[in-house]
Amino acid sequence: MVPRVQMKLALRTTGHLLVGVARIYSRKTKYLLADCSEALFRMKLTFCPGSIDLPAELREASRDAITMHQNFCDFDVVDIK
Repeated sequence: MVPRVQMKLALRTTGHLLVGVARIYSRKTKYLLADCSEALFRMKLTFCPGSIDLPAELREASRDAITMHQNFCDFDVVDIK
């Protein structure tokens, strides 16, 4: 363990340090707000109704395109006696 050295700091020094911490926290929250706002905007843009650019005949998938065929091999069959 590292021993903690406690030093007395002047009130002005403590104030300057706290202002620095508050500025860093403020900047981090601004970055987070900008990222969240951009993500929300892009989600709204992606899922907005009426923005389907597919032809009408391709808007519904065929049954073969969305189902898996069940091909059983010999090792999949278990003999229960």
